[in-house]
Formats: sequence, C-alpha cells, structure tokens
Amino acid sequence: MPSGILLRTLRGRDHAASSLMTRLSENVMLTSFGRSFSTNCTGKSHIGIDFGNTSTRVAVMEGNKARIIQNFPSVVSFNDKGECIIGTPAKQLGVKNPTSTVCMIKRLLGKKYDDPEIQEEMKMVPYKIVGAPNGDAWVKVCERVYSADQIVSIILINAKKSAESYLGKSVYDAVVTYPTDWDDEQFRGSFHAGLMAGIDIQIGMKTTVAAAISYGLISKEGRIAVIDIGGRTCDVSILEIDKNKFNPVASKIDFFLGGKDYDDALMMYLINEFKRTEAIDLTKDKSTLQRLCEAAEKAKIELSSTHETGIYLPFIASDASGTKHLNITITRSMFESLVMYLIERTRTTCESCLRKAGITSKEVNEVLLVGGMARVPILQHIVAEIFGKHPTPSNGVNPDEAAALGAAAAIQAGQLDQDVFELLRR
Repeated sequence: MPSGILLRTLRGRDHAASSLMTRLSENVMLTSFGRSFSTNCTGKSHIGIDFGNTSTRVAVMEGNKARIIQNFPSVVSFNDKGECIIGTPAKQLGVKNPTSTVCMIKRLLGKKYDDPEIQEEMKMVPYKIVGAPNGDAWVKVCERVYSADQIVSIILINAKKSAESYLGKSVYDAVVTYPTDWDDEQFRGSFHAGLMAGIDIQIGMKTTVAAAISYGLISKEGRIAVIDIGGRTCDVSILEIDKNKFNPVASKIDFFLGGKDYDDALMMYLINEFKRTEAIDLTKDKSTLQRLCEAAEKAKIELSSTHETGIYLPFIASDASGTKHLNITITRSMFESLVMYLIERTRTTCESCLRKAGITSKEVNEVLLVGGMARVPILQHIVAEIFGKHPTPSNGVNPDEAAALGAAAAIQAGQLDQDVFELLRR
C-alpha cells in the first residue's frame, strides 16, 4: 500500500480529506520561494488552479479581476524520513538528489503501469516508477511507495495553503484545468487528489478554454484556435464562440512535445559537444544531467529575448588531466536548427486539428498561443505561417498564467464544464 491514508469514499469530504491533510501536513514543508504559510483563516472561497506537468499556478478573483497569487514548480522532493518539500526548493534539490525528487507526476494520474506512455515516461524521469497491486503506476522514492494521487495532493496542499494565506480565509472549492485528452480515470485521480488536500474540485475546465477566457474573447463571435505548449505537451483546440459560450469543435494533442523536449534537444547538443572536445561522456552521472538540463532551460528562456547566450558549468567532469569545465556559446539560429524537428511536429499537430475540425486556416478568426513556450520567436513565426495570422497579443496576460487566470474567472464567466462535474460526482 502507498504511504499515508487511502480515501474510502468520494463523499464525506470534510472528515476524510481534512484527516489526510493533517497527516500529510506533518511531513510536508510548505515552502515555495522561501515563503511560509499561515493557516489562521476564516471564511470560504474558491480558487483557480492550473496544475501542469512542470508548474502549478494559483489564481483568485479580486472583484472582477483575476490575479495570480502563486506559481511554483510541480516538484516534490523526499528525504529518508518521508518528509518533503515542494516547488522551487524541491527542484533545486533535484540536482543533488534526482532519484528522490518527483516531477511530471501529472502524467501518472489514472494511468496503469503497463500503459505504453508510462513505459516511455520511465525512460525520462530519474525516480523509479513501479506497478501497484491494482496495476496503477506509482512512484518509489527513499524506499517508500506513493500513488500519483498522493503526490498530486501534496502539491495541491501547497496551492491551497498559499491561497488561504493570501485571502485570509479557508479555501475548499476550486476550478481546475485539464488537458483535452484526459479520460475518466485521470479525472477521478485528480478529484481524489483534491479531496486528500481538502479541496473539492467543483469544476473541470479544458486548459485551452480557460486560456481563451483570460484573453477576454468570450464576447466575440467566430472560431478561434488555441495552441497551448507547456512543459511536456502541445495541446491544440478549435473553439466556436457563440452567445458568450466556448464550444469545442476539435482538439489534437502531442503527449511528448513541450518545453522539456526543447530543453532536452539543447542538452543533447551540449553533451555531444563536450564528448567531441573532451572525450568524456556526461550522461553517466544523474546529477550532472540535472545540471545540464537546468542550464539548457535557462539558455532557452534567454534566447527568446536575445540572439546569443553563454552556458558555463564549472567542474562538470574530470579525468587524468584534471577537472573540466563546460563553456559553450549558443545563438538563437543554432537553437532553432536544433529544435526544427520539434517545430515541425507542432505544425503537424495544428494541421491535424484543422483537418479534424473540417475547416481551413482561413476559417479561423483568431489565434492564441499560450503556455511557457509562447515566447519562443520561432514558434510565434510558425503559428502565424500555419494560420495566416499572427497570434493575438496578450494585452498584459502572461501566456504562462493564462489558464490559471481563466480558471479563476470561470464561474463569473459562466463557463462551467458540467459533463466533467457530473463525472466527478459518480
């Protein structure tokens, strides 16, 4: 059995969920960006949560305006006592303790161990994924096993407490975004995790619909394309706006196409260059790989606003001649050449979605490019090329935060996904 308490029922939220939350909180350092959270809250409120593969964002409504109050990596790191920390400190610990740091946990929700996607995921994460007695995909860290629901609940506890600290009152209800490809088991896994964290996920909302709400498109008419490229997936949707409602027409998702894949492409270039010049293979040490991954991500971000950046990693390796340092300059054009195969997969996903919708790009009135990769110039260019129009300017909306802001505003906008609501209540 996984560590902690298993919920016996979906009902009885207040007793079962608060009991588990108390147990979890004893072993969780609720730290993100060095901030501790107070639990002296009164009253009730709902929040918007965009729980992503790489980051979790929390938003609330202040009057008629949605506001991001927390943004932290979806990472949990454990020690030998079962204690854990969350967010940025956990991500930093991943450099030293990669096998005890859990990331990308969203991909395991509702999945079986023998699922081909999970078998592929096992090749990409440093921690151990194991099969549960019921066939589910669980994780094993520091000789303890945890269900995906449990890990997600720890992340949601952090989100809940940060919201309660900000609002000064209790939070029980949330609007949570979800990818277009989720099935019943993934919805139920998300709902269970919410209950464990003391949160009743009242509404489920497609990430692409939430993003469209945040851009203020609800009052318009016509078709829009939303391209959401996050940390690990490329999610494309065609939506029809009619009478202040977003009606999904078609969607297409590439499960292994996101910012992490761009990082990996650059990281492999660094590894190959170092091997060519120093005859040393950097792939043999997991801590070194984590350093390379972080350096690649940082360089990718910098190349969105500059045409050249340097990557310097001292003491990256050693041999008989002494210690070695990695020092490489990367230009934007070099980076674009390295990731062109990923760019073409983005094109394929967009074109497949148009075909599925039975329309041409000329029949799309507006295009949104959201998610962390929305700032990458080559992606902006390729999206404009595909649809024959440039992505709609954000008008102050951070593309990383669009989905969370839309989730927070969903109730006021009247965009409730009743089908998902009913599913979670079965």
